[in-house]
Amino acid sequence: MPIANAPVLVMKALKIIAFLLIAVIIIAATALALFDPNRFKDEIALLVEDRTGFDVEINGDIDYSIWNPNGLEIGETVVTREQNAVLRWDTAEVDIALDPLLSKGLVINELRLEKPRLNLDSGIIETITDPPAAADEPTEPAADRPLPLAHFAILDLRVDDLALNFQLDEQPLSVGQLDLSLKDLTLIQEHAFDPQRVTAELTLTAAGMTHPLAGLEAVTLKGRLRDGGIIIEELKLDQPSFKPSQVMAMIPEEATADKTLPVASVVIQHAAIHGFKLDDQFRGEPVTLDNVNLTLDDVRLVQDHQFDLQHLAGKLQLTIDQASHRQSRLGRISLEGHLADAGLHITRLDVDGPKLVLDQLLGAFIPSDGAARKNPAGA
Repeated sequence: MPIANAPVLVMKALKIIAFLLIAVIIIAATALALFDPNRFKDEIALLVEDRTGFDVEINGDIDYSIWNPNGLEIGETVVTREQNAVLRWDTAEVDIALDPLLSKGLVINELRLEKPRLNLDSGIIETITDPPAAADEPTEPAADRPLPLAHFAILDLRVDDLALNFQLDEQPLSVGQLDLSLKDLTLIQEHAFDPQRVTAELTLTAAGMTHPLAGLEAVTLKGRLRDGGIIIEELKLDQPSFKPSQVMAMIPEEATADKTLPVASVVIQHAAIHGFKLDDQFRGEPVTLDNVNLTLDDVRLVQDHQFDLQHLAGKLQLTIDQASHRQSRLGRISLEGHLADAGLHITRLDVDGPKLVLDQLLGAFIPSDGAARKNPAGA
């Protein structure tokens, strides 16, 4: 699976978690005052399947909170698609604001999931992204029918210690403790769920990520969901490691060409990469970069549902403590510039203590037609 799809998969996972919980909370909240909400487990399952194509099985109990008169606790729950488990949690705690119910709305003051498990391996991704098979008789799509709620919002959604099963290029991606927070998440407006109108403030932290091709010590992301896109206000990656040649080799040439992405836009206002060390091959020769630090500002990655290198723009600052290629060495490198028109425009470049072997460098960057071109006189 191309690495370029990663932001899209994150958006899809967030939407699945949020929308599936809507159905559970709607029926449970309606039954809160007079009935035992456990009586409505079948109705919850039918509503989820009708609206999303996913199956939900609530194995645990739906109980009133001991400490909060407006609170619910939803026990062990499994969400599946085509018999594949997508989402599972042991306990979900919900704090419901009752006043909006009088106006056919629902506001969740706080929703907390503890140690949920999200499965996004290759087979699951295909079932999530592919639409369900059409029914024999044409009917109005469930997603297009008006919802019973006029509006639905979650003021504070917290996911603690999310366990993520994710496949990248058919290899497992292992993620350390992953915590997710969404503030002021608006999901339904005017009786409709429209991804283009979902808004929220987003914070994500992960203790580390490991993969056979790459690794990270820590990740911090802060941003906003707006107008069907993601605005990343701050992104920090600590001590990443990967081999660019291997990563680029796994991305098909047609991976992003003329491809419409579900996310409308992705903008990075500020990103910082600290302590990156590169040990790779360039044209069959080893290349090393020590302690690479990179900052990016105002970078637009996706626009109008398209990722296009021709429209990639932003500012960058880069420092490298040392670089080497065969017998050539460079000391500290400092670079400032900006991305535009599928190119890098360097406004400032400082290099300390260079030691260059020109024939090796020219041989690496300029292809040769063979020995006759290298040495036409035969000397």
